Amino acid sequence: MTDYNLGLTYLLIGICFGALGAILVRANGGMHLDTLSIAGVISMNIGIILWGFSLRHLDLTYAAFIWYAVDAVILVFAGVFLFKEDMNLLKFLSICVVVAGIIGLNYSSETKKTPDTKLSDS
Repeated sequence: MTDYNLGLTYLLIGICFGALGAILVRANGGMHLDTLSIAGVISMNIGIILWGFSLRHLDLTYAAFIWYAVDAVILVFAGVFLFKEDMNLLKFLSICVVVAGIIGLNYSSETKKTPDTKLSDS
């Protein structure tokens, strides 16, 4: 597995944990000190740790955009299908723009470079 693929794997699994955490907290009616909310917070933290691991192999700008975009798409669909939140034309078109951005960024050769410097090296 290449460094890029490993970073992407960490990132996508992290996104799933982060989204699951948000869904658990929302399913609980917001943050409460009980099992469901605590499980949601733990899930979100696992996601953040995996995102950190992905940064060993991916550029920050790429990883951050993918995280926010994919997480937003997952949570919009979870809101609509699980929690019966509103979906209108503007929301749908906005999601399409986000997905187009993910596709464009993924095919951009600039974003597939692995970080070769650390802040402490300068």
